[in-house]
Amino acid sequence: MLTGTTFLLGIASNGDDIATELCRLFMDARQTAMPWLPQRHDFESTRAYLADLPNQQTVVLARSGNDDIAGFAGYDQEWIHHLYIAPRYWRQGLGSQLLGHILRTQHETSLWCFTDNLAARAFYERHGFVPVEFTNGGGNEEGCPDVLYRHPGDPRRD
Repeated sequence: MLTGTTFLLGIASNGDDIATELCRLFMDARQTAMPWLPQRHDFESTRAYLADLPNQQTVVLARSGNDDIAGFAGYDQEWIHHLYIAPRYWRQGLGSQLLGHILRTQHETSLWCFTDNLAARAFYERHGFVPVEFTNGGGNEEGCPDVLYRHPGDPRRD
């Protein structure tokens, strides 16, 4: 764990400039947190998907003091689609910082989380998300059981 790390948040505007770095972070975080999760896409197709992400969602980047991307989140008005932290930055408050940024802009918001991703589930529940539906995974491409979470949004929201 690194200590004393400061993270700066900013909105991504051009996904192609950061796609390779996002792809490495995304694939590393998923493999480290969920080694049991089937990998359905190779590096290049994942990179292409992430390059287009800023055109589809709001993407918040978290940069470390040395300017590498330490984490990112992708969301729209009702859903959090992505929240990934590079494993070397886990447990330093960055996930809470990214999630707090999103929740301050949202009314009710939802997200899906794999049922077996216990660390992520505990994180979301600590931040006020409530499980509202459990599935057998038939609706996701990985085929793994998942849980739908909802959050009422930040009452201090504008």
